Amino acid sequence: MLKQAIDPAAKFMRESFELAKDGPFFEWKDCLDIRLFSDCLCAAAPLNFKTYGFIEQLTFFYKYLMGYQALLMANGFFCRGGITIGSHFADENMIFSGGLVEAHQLECAKAVYPRIILSDRLIEEIQKNQESNERTLDYMLVRDQEGIVFLNHFNYTLMDAALQDGEVAALMKAIGIDGMLSGASFFERDQQNKITSMADIKKTCDHIISGTDSDHIKSKYHWLNDFIEFENGKNSNFASFIHW
Repeated sequence: MLKQAIDPAAKFMRESFELAKDGPFFEWKDCLDIRLFSDCLCAAAPLNFKTYGFIEQLTFFYKYLMGYQALLMANGFFCRGGITIGSHFADENMIFSGGLVEAHQLECAKAVYPRIILSDRLIEEIQKNQESNERTLDYMLVRDQEGIVFLNHFNYTLMDAALQDGEVAALMKAIGIDGMLSGASFFERDQQNKITSMADIKKTCDHIISGTDSDHIKSKYHWLNDFIEFENGKNSNFASFIHW
């Protein structure tokens, strides 16, 4: 069953690059290294690529990972992982990667719940580059009550939607038809899609919780349900979160 979820997810992400054509996300595929083995996904990209700086690279990486994770969750598979800065070499025969080792250690020791957490080294680099990027980071990153920073599962489409709305508004103002566009904005549309997706995932979590006697398993899905409640703007009793 895992293969039935992973294969379509990997295929969809490959096709997404092609559909993007000449945009930044299409160019970014040239620097992304993806390896699937056993039940693991190893994804690696340089900190800087062509004209794209660190925050832009992190943003592309975030969108890729969260898109992949969303496809797995939609099929009932909930993964966890780690992301860090480190050495990485891969070819058709081997992977030699200090970054992969550290990311795996993060996943095993600290991730615990279905989420992808950031290493201290990566957080330090983000802090060096956070000036003028606070809004982008606020979409991508969440910190729990233990100080662990993880990638927001559900905001990977909202970032582009907000940008599209800004571009449309600027264009309409430039040609003198400011405020004349009717209907939902890109952001409103994607926000509603986010709410619908979270509701579906919560139903899956509730089903898993009701079908097991293991408190250990239940805690993982209670955590995700609680994060969904946080993203919906509701009070949560199980854990506390703050955006970046």
